[in-house]
Amino acid sequence: MRFTRSLSAQFLNVSSRDSAKILTLNDPKRHHALSLAMLNELNEELSLGATDYRSLVIQSAGPKVFCAGHDLKELQTVAGTAQHKGKIQIRLS
Repeated sequence: MRFTRSLSAQFLNVSSRDSAKILTLNDPKRHHALSLAMLNELNEELSLGATDYRSLVIQSAGPKVFCAGHDLKELQTVAGTAQHKGKIQIRLS
């Protein structure tokens, strides 16, 4: 069994092969950095049908970089908003 879909997702492609669910990070311009939008898409997809597969593969759409880590520029912007004030702390040395 094999399927591919792109939910209403902007940064995540989902497919399966045999008993594996495959999540592909797809934001090559930013080296697949984990933005809040991408994390929300991952969270949504991981909560769907968790017992339907025997394994999970997380990969990136591109040969150079798997994932640059969290999107620190976005975090700096979000941390300054009233909604997140005091909830997110960033220390850059």
